[in-house]
Amino acid sequence: MKEHEYLAYIACWGSLIIAVETLAMELEEVQRIHTWPQVLSLLGFASSSLLFYASTPPFIKHFGATMFNMSLVPTMVYSLAFSLLVYHSQVSWLYLGGYAAVLLGLSLYCLTDKARKTHNSLILPDPLLDKELARECEVS
Repeated sequence: MKEHEYLAYIACWGSLIIAVETLAMELEEVQRIHTWPQVLSLLGFASSSLLFYASTPPFIKHFGATMFNMSLVPTMVYSLAFSLLVYHSQVSWLYLGGYAAVLLGLSLYCLTDKARKTHNSLILPDPLLDKELARECEVS
């Protein structure tokens, strides 16, 4: 089993555990749901959470953690716009500071990641540690 498949299974089991915990802890609230829009909203939230958690490991494996985090940054902007336009709430300076900190952290990570890749490309592989390279050396 590959790593991303294993992590996707963890997401599926985690969703099942969360459903059981929700029923155990919030049973009274769940019993108050009587209309179809409320039921569909709850099922939609649960299925979108399952889809998100199950698709995260392959996404990270294919595109990397930096791209994953950068794809989540617009969520903060959308939530800020939604709270301003729909709820007419005031923006705390901590929210903007947190947004700046996330962007700064991602920028620093990208800079150090590029430096690490450049540094690693200059290092020759050790044939004792790299089994594929060792096999090529034996053949030639």
